[in-house]
Parts: sequence; C-alpha cells; structure tokens
Amino acid sequence: MPAMDRGALALIVDESGKGKLTHLPDPAPDDTRRIRKMEAVLGPDGTAQLEIKTDTSGALAAEERQRYHAKGTRRERVGRDLAGEFSGFELGQGAASLEMNDLEDIEEPVKIHAKGKGANLGRRDGTDVSIPVGPATRLVSTFASLSSRKQDIRLHVRSTLDDELVIHLPPSMKVKSLPEAMQGDTPFGAFSISAEAAQGKVVLKTRISIRTTRIKPADYAGWRAFCEAADRAFGQRLVVGGGK
Repeated sequence: MPAMDRGALALIVDESGKGKLTHLPDPAPDDTRRIRKMEAVLGPDGTAQLEIKTDTSGALAAEERQRYHAKGTRRERVGRDLAGEFSGFELGQGAASLEMNDLEDIEEPVKIHAKGKGANLGRRDGTDVSIPVGPATRLVSTFASLSSRKQDIRLHVRSTLDDELVIHLPPSMKVKSLPEAMQGDTPFGAFSISAEAAQGKVVLKTRISIRTTRIKPADYAGWRAFCEAADRAFGQRLVVGGGK
C-alpha cells in the first residue's frame, strides 16, 4: 500500500453495488522498519573501511525498490546515497561490493549489502576523531521548526529505524568519550541510544520509532518536546584518539 494511502478514507463497493466507507489500515511502526548493521574499520586518519547491511520493510521498502530498481543506475545511486551520509564513501570494486535480493518480490524486505572505503566517520580535532552517533536528520529542523502551529502536521508514515554501528579502532587509538545512554517514550514516538566499548571496538546502537502521522496544533508542544529530546540524544558524539 502506498504510504499516502495509509489511514485514508476509502469506499468499498461489493458485487451488488452497495458501498460503505472505511479507513484503510495504518500499520504499526515496526511494520515499516529499517534495520541497519554497520562494521567500520577505523584508520588513524579518521577514514574507515565500511560494510553496511540493511533490511527494509513496509513503505520504506517500496521507496527503495523504486529508487534502486534499475540495475543500470543502482551502483551510482547506492554509492551517492551512502556518500551523502558517510562523506568520502566509495563503493568497492566488483560485484561483491554491492549485493541486493530480488527487488521484484514485493512480499520480501529489501536487503542491501554494501562494502566501501574512504568514509569519513567523523571530524578531526588534533589527534582525536569526533564521530556522530545518531541519524544525520534532525527532527526539530525537519518537523518542528516553528514555535507554534495553526494547522496539523502530516507525516509520511509510521516507521522504526534501528542502527548498529561497530567501530574497530586502530591500536594507536582509544576511547576518550562515550555518549551517554539515553531513551524516551511518548505517545508520539520513542528513541534510545546506547554505547559500549571493549577490546578495541565500540558498539553504538540507536533506535527511533514514530508512532503517529498526524499532529494537531493542540499537541504540537508535546511533539516538539519529543523531537528536541531525540535530537539531544542523537546529537552526542563519540570521541576517540591517541595520546594520553
């Protein structure tokens, strides 16, 4: 079902010509979900060898099928999309650097496996590297930039994004600052972030789930507070570096 049709009012007409109005289903956030697992081998200069596996279902999968359907432009589009999130990323050479399942099978999630190099995971600060830990998109600037609203906000779809990033550190680097574990749970959505460092690697996990597609003006303050809290959590950074 197209995302724009979810929850819409529809007319069902039976064989006798009788009709009735009904609302189309609006699946739960976990029915439209992207699960992404990333492995990064960090170099002393802050660039990384990166391996990314995604498993996308629901309306988000439909969007990916449309974007990546043409095999002739698939590598270019995947490479460009990943470079937009990981600056400097370049897909590796050969067919094994980009694998997908059958995009014609609309009953299955879209699965992407990409390998590349040269990704700048963070910014340099002397001998340190400061790495963002959450999604690049900020909720406030995207969905709650005004101080108040007179009209409803309509969101694209209810969805959940799960990310796990495992960063393997070079022997010359150590963790200097881990992001704080944070979480929030509201009627509008939920978010969480956790970080763990052990044996030369850092495991970062983030999750955000949007539970509504319509925010009324009376609920806008609560929605904006949720967006601000999520942005604060995901705005933290992991700092690694050499020296003492």
